[in-house]
Amino acid sequence: MTSFSDWVRASRRAKDLTLVQVAEKAGVAQPVWSQWESGKATPRRETVIKIADALGVDHKEALVRAGYLPSEVPAADNDEMRELMRELEPIIMSLRPERRRSVRRYLINIARNLPDLMAV
Repeated sequence: MTSFSDWVRASRRAKDLTLVQVAEKAGVAQPVWSQWESGKATPRRETVIKIADALGVDHKEALVRAGYLPSEVPAADNDEMRELMRELEPIIMSLRPERRRSVRRYLINIARNLPDLMAV
């Protein structure tokens, strides 16, 4: 896989954008963008999203290229997850209904953000 800086430069050129144009689209100064393309600086995670928007590319691809997400997320072991849920069920059911709903929302949020959590 190419470096993030090479990928950013190639993506910008593929869109036929100048450094000034793409930096403006991302809301950063042109010298900052130049540092990303030269590999002298690494953008923060939230800035990678702005870079992806400026380049018109997929957020996930940009996060993978920048090293914030793994290129492949390992599949969860279904047997292990079922066993964990069997262990948690009595605890969850012992909670008041509003607390159960909070736990449910929390678990759904974890599932939605699994690729992000796997990168930690």
